[in-house]
Amino acid sequence: VSGKGISIAGSSSDYDGTSRPTAVTGGCSDIGSDEFSATPPNNPLAAFDNAPGSGVTSNYTLWGRTLITITWGVGGSSYPSSISVRYYSGVNHPGVLGGGYSNSYWQITPTGALTGATYNITINFGQNETYTITTPSTNTRLAKYNGSWEVFSTAGTGIWQSELNYASELITTRGMNSFSDYALTDQTSPLPVELCSFTASVNNRQVDISWETCSELNNRGFDVERRSYNNISKAFNNWEKISFVTGNGTSNEHHNYNYSDLKLSTGKYQYRLKQIDFNGNFEYYSLNTPSDVIIGTPKAAELFQNYPNPSNPTSKVDFQIPFSSKVSLKVYDISGKEVASLLDKELEGGFYTTEFNGSNLASGVYFYRLIASSTDGNSFSKTMKLILVK
Repeated sequence: VSGKGISIAGSSSDYDGTSRPTAVTGGCSDIGSDEFSATPPNNPLAAFDNAPGSGVTSNYTLWGRTLITITWGVGGSSYPSSISVRYYSGVNHPGVLGGGYSNSYWQITPTGALTGATYNITINFGQNETYTITTPSTNTRLAKYNGSWEVFSTAGTGIWQSELNYASELITTRGMNSFSDYALTDQTSPLPVELCSFTASVNNRQVDISWETCSELNNRGFDVERRSYNNISKAFNNWEKISFVTGNGTSNEHHNYNYSDLKLSTGKYQYRLKQIDFNGNFEYYSLNTPSDVIIGTPKAAELFQNYPNPSNPTSKVDFQIPFSSKVSLKVYDISGKEVASLLDKELEGGFYTTEFNGSNLASGVYFYRLIASSTDGNSFSKTMKLILVK
């Protein structure tokens, strides 16, 4: 079987001269006297004894060997109808894993959702698979991959910790609430933050971002970064930092974070977190799927009160139109005389913000009026009062 042999010091080649690892750190060797390359295009599924369910223990086996054991939490409102488990022996994970790592990984894919409960997972590994892990008998840790690596760097029996039984070739973590690939790593380069979730929701032209950490190590905080899709170049613009959210230093407790991105225009956006240590190290985390956040076209036209009001001497004006149209936004004094033109152009349906600058006007009461009209007969107009104080 590919990748399931034991390296033997001094045996550097197979029977026909092909190079063979002489130590675990050289990678997994093949069983028998011949080294070969045979990664199946679709590794076989492991068999199981019990389907997921409240309080159920499911064992997944392949080639007469137990690969993983999952103990399902009780009281969930839904459980996956099945779990597909595939095992890749002698194959490094295609994602990048920092520090030392194993020469194999486990892929877990659910059918259906786990809601209202968590699960504990035990991975059966071979000591010959520990590859570049330093002092694997004490340093081996479990890591999961869901777009980025999260390492359960704390040894113990608590939630999101690694319980290692090296002699029995078992490693366990508890309190899992999502499914992903699993691999083994060590503590030479543990990720500073174990992120449980990272999601975004849309409310009109506002995006609310939420993320949860399961544990934190030396965490100064998070840069929130955003990029927008450019309809002209048909590509996303560069990432830009839009905020910083302070972290909780070092903690084994769960912490929830939130940020609201306001006053966005209609379009497509992406978000990511740049987690930063106190020593300057950083790690990026991307949104859980879907990665694109869409701000759609408003359902109704509206003109909003300028802010701040009174202006001294500048303020912003928000408006929205659900159809493409010629739009004018003008400011008048109390006698009805036009004193400023803030906007006069063709616009697509969407959310907009423009600025009023009254530095050349006297203090007093003014009015601003929005007129939008399209070639297919749609129209909208509204007038609001504005106070200028210097």
